[in-house]
Amino acid sequence: MEIIADIAIKFAVISAFGLFFLFLQKASPSIPEQKFITKEFRLDAQYWVLSTFISPILHGIFVTLIFTIIYMGNNQLFVERTYLSSLPPATKIITAIILLDFAGYWVHRFYHEVRLWKIHSIHHSPKEIDWLTSLRFHPFDQMFSVTIQYLLVVAILGFSMETAIIAHIIRAIYGFFVHANLSWTYGKLGYVIASPV
Repeated sequence: MEIIADIAIKFAVISAFGLFFLFLQKASPSIPEQKFITKEFRLDAQYWVLSTFISPILHGIFVTLIFTIIYMGNNQLFVERTYLSSLPPATKIITAIILLDFAGYWVHRFYHEVRLWKIHSIHHSPKEIDWLTSLRFHPFDQMFSVTIQYLLVVAILGFSMETAIIAHIIRAIYGFFVHANLSWTYGKLGYVIASPV
């Protein structure tokens, strides 16, 4: 029953995001002629199922294995550093988001410049991009990327796992906006923060 409830919750959440972006993309589309249900929708939906129900299992096994090996070598790596514990929660989350984004940028660059491109190219394969494209990833692409980012923020820099998870969720939600068919730009701020256009 718990599995069914979990599936129902995840389906409800993604459906809510779908309705939300249906409204946004109708109100301010970057490509007006692009339909909400794109030619890529079915494949993107399949990748959503993969990333929602199968990839987390692979991530959990891989991350647990890597973190266990590191923990055996130095168990202080997983204790929130004293220089962070005094900071307000919002400050810690914002800082973690920036650091995760920094790590994600270099992991992304790495994917484009080595043989792992064959795996990562799945994310860049759609001819029509919308919010659901943000979930189109090969399981090993996500597994490697998420692990590297968590190692940096949690194990090396000393943020709590709770802070890292919240920051990761916020980045994932923002990823929907970046890939959405929206005509939003941030002016000069766009040099620092990615926008849909």
